[in-house]
Parts: sequence; C-alpha cells; structure tokens
Amino acid sequence: MHVLADRIRQVEANDEVREILLQAERLTTEAIARRLTPSPLDGETASERLFQEIEQIGMIQSTLLDALETERRISAGGPDTKAPGDTPLSRVCLGFSQAMSRVLHAELPYVARRGDDVSLNHGTVFLESQGLRIHIGPLSDRIGLHTAYIGPRRSFGHIHSSRLTEKPNWEYHFVLPGQKGSHVVGDFRCDMDYNDGDIVGVPVDTPHGGYNHDAAPLELHFCAGGNIPWDYPPKDLSPYDVSQSAYTKDLSRVNGVSLKPALEGLGPGIHTIIDPQKPGRSYGITFSAVVAAGQGVEWESMGELVQVWSGHGTMEVTGTAMNARLGPGDKCALLPGVRYRIVSSGTAVTMLKFAMVDL
Repeated sequence: MHVLADRIRQVEANDEVREILLQAERLTTEAIARRLTPSPLDGETASERLFQEIEQIGMIQSTLLDALETERRISAGGPDTKAPGDTPLSRVCLGFSQAMSRVLHAELPYVARRGDDVSLNHGTVFLESQGLRIHIGPLSDRIGLHTAYIGPRRSFGHIHSSRLTEKPNWEYHFVLPGQKGSHVVGDFRCDMDYNDGDIVGVPVDTPHGGYNHDAAPLELHFCAGGNIPWDYPPKDLSPYDVSQSAYTKDLSRVNGVSLKPALEGLGPGIHTIIDPQKPGRSYGITFSAVVAAGQGVEWESMGELVQVWSGHGTMEVTGTAMNARLGPGDKCALLPGVRYRIVSSGTAVTMLKFAMVDL
C-alpha cells in the first residue's frame, strides 16, 4: 500500500485523471492507517478486519481502473504515441492487481513466498544510494513482515533510533544457509554462517547492517516489533559506515545463534532457543523452533512471525477452512489470538517462530 501511494503520486496525468487518482490515493492512505492500528486479540474481530481490508483492496482497484479507462478514452481522442498498455498508470494498475491477487486468492493471508517475482517487482522500494531494497509485506499488529536485500557486492548500515518513536522496532538479521555476507552489529562484524545459517538480534539504538560478498542480492534481515515509521526513505534508516566495525569470527559476540546446530535433534513440539528474559539476552526477541511431524503442532498465536526452515507442510487456522501450503523460506505474519496448526507433508517440517518481548 505504501508503494502504491508513492507510485500514484508520481503519475503525471491531466486534471480529469488526476482527480480520480486522488480518490485512489485517499483510499490507499485510509488502508495504510487501518493496517497500522493494533490487531484485536479475539479471532472473530481479527477476521472482520481482514474482510474490511479485502473490501478496501477492491475499492482501490476499481478506482484505479476508472482512472485507466479515463486515460485511454482521452488518449483515443487525440494523437497517441504510446501503446494502450504502455503508460506509467497502466504499469501501476498491473503491479497492484497482480500483487493484490495474492492476498485476495490466498487461502491463508499474510504468507510471503521466498523469491516471489511479483512481490519483488511490484512490492519493493529500492534505495539507490545504498543499494538496498526493502520488500514490503503485510503487517499483523506489531509484526512488520518486510525483508531487506543488499545489492550485489554492496554494503549497508543504519540505526533504529528511539528518538523517532516511543516504541521503535527491534530487528533481527536472519540468513538461511548458502548466503555469502557479513553481519554488522555495533562494533563487530562477523561472517554469516554459510553452511548452517544464523540469526543475530539487534537492539534499538545500535548501528547495524552488513556486507554482500556475492553477485546476487543478499537477504540480510527483516524487522519486527515496535512502531515502524513508514516513510521512504524510512526515518530510521540513518547512514552507518559498516566498514568501521571490527571483524570477529565469534558469532556470539554479536548475540548470534548458528541455526543448524541449534535445530538438529529437536523432536516434535515447540522449543525455545532464545529467551530474552534470561540473563545475557536483552534484544527483545523470543526465538522458537516449531517441529511438526505426525499429528502436527498447534498453538495460539501472540502475533508471531514464522519462517519455514526445512520441509514442506500446511499451515491451518484451526476451526476454519483457511490454510496454505508452505515450503522452505516462506514467511508468515500471524494474527494474535488466532489458533494455528502446522502439519508436515513429509517426515517433518521445521519453522522458526519469532515473537517480540517488551523489556
């Protein structure tokens, strides 16, 4: 929605088309405001809000199509040097309809597929100056499902300042195995665990970022918890020179956890890997592994973010027909107060579950 509002403002149009686009921008702004309000804790109210969001999507799409038809009617009345579908407005409409079809036709909302071309092409803001792309996904209460990609052989750093908001968002750097880069947190830089994958918690007011040592975009991190300023470039993305951090091979120096060793040998159930309420943990992230096999695993969500680590399976909203097939790398933002169940379609599926803790 934020990407859409920004692109609507950039479309050059005559007064008649601009008037319709202003209606679409107003509807989009209202949708953004609704999405940023805390989610209700009871499942029935949360479902009602979801249907309101879907209805709003339909209204926005209808208004954009009205603007597109008006543009084409006006173009047909005079010299037309462009193909009918080759205008900035037509590209905005196409991108929005393709991206929103994923929401409208998904059996389970708030699932982001790893390597989703539609989301990467139409749901992305690219910060040219730092070679960073931020993939915008849906919000569930204080969970922001968005992912930063560092450009090939580029570096990036920023800080989440408590001066910007009363409750700034925490962040965790998370990588699956096979990605070539470096974490940067405070004064320390360490290589990502190329074989095992790793997670690093980043406290508020701590400079952090990373390097990309490869030729392909690097998925470094995504944010969760707190209040997220939705301005672009975001207010909390202050420049930080990641080259000034000291190198260390000890991942624990930056609160790191090597994922594969931590997950090996876990039986079915929910296992807490990081508890921020214990001494030595202060970055506000409860990190759990959900291992589903046989009959599956069920739990009532507190608004967690989950990502599939290994295996394939299905996530269901208990007591409803809502479900989604999941595979490695898929992310889901869960609604608080809703009971979910995951079932493996093979021997087992392991999901990483993150919840924020206000310390």
